[in-house]
Amino acid sequence: MKTLDYSEFPVNLGRLITENGCSVKDIADKLLVSPQAVYKWMNGESIPQLDKIVNLSDILNVSILDIIPVTELDKWDRSL
Repeated sequence: MKTLDYSEFPVNLGRLITENGCSVKDIADKLLVSPQAVYKWMNGESIPQLDKIVNLSDILNVSILDIIPVTELDKWDRSL
């Protein structure tokens, strides 16, 4: 079974913001959130709602899967 791997989100977000030459304030303004919210996402303290992730992919001109990759789950892993 496959699932989204949110553990990669903070690192990917920071990298993609840098690669696109954007500032945290630019991203926050475009998403109508505070820069503090974006910093929390980048620090792994929170995850944005799905609509914000979709908008992030548009702003950064990448696939959602570039921000949150898919991972294969062990079908016998009962902890999930």
